Amino acid sequence: MRRWAAFFFVLSGLALVAGWLTYGGDGRLDGAPTTTATVVGVGESKLDLDLTLPDGQVVRASTTDFGAVPEKGAQLQVQYAVDGKDVVVREAGVKSGQDAWGSLIAAGASALIGFVLLILRTRGEQPSDTGKKRG
Repeated sequence: MRRWAAFFFVLSGLALVAGWLTYGGDGRLDGAPTTTATVVGVGESKLDLDLTLPDGQVVRASTTDFGAVPEKGAQLQVQYAVDGKDVVVREAGVKSGQDAWGSLIAAGASALIGFVLLILRTRGEQPSDTGKKRG
């Protein structure tokens, strides 16, 4: 049972990190500038976009944060943030914040299960009253 508790604690940590990264990505794009992007590639859960930055540079970026799946060549209004050499993009008005809260809830639930398993394990190791002589 101790191994299962450790498994749930590790799972909790992974879900917490995933939620934190998703939440941080949303925060970085809140209030970010918008521009029009051209869809150059469509995958099952990812769009490849070409967008023009204010300095006239055209950059390619990918996003998983979009509403309805557009066709190749479609124009989308996107929010973007330049992060070093990378550009972080999402369709304007679309947030992945729901995923962040789901990950944080999963982290809490996993930690709770881990604690319950540890408590059950500890209770199982306590000496019982059976076998004691009655006086």
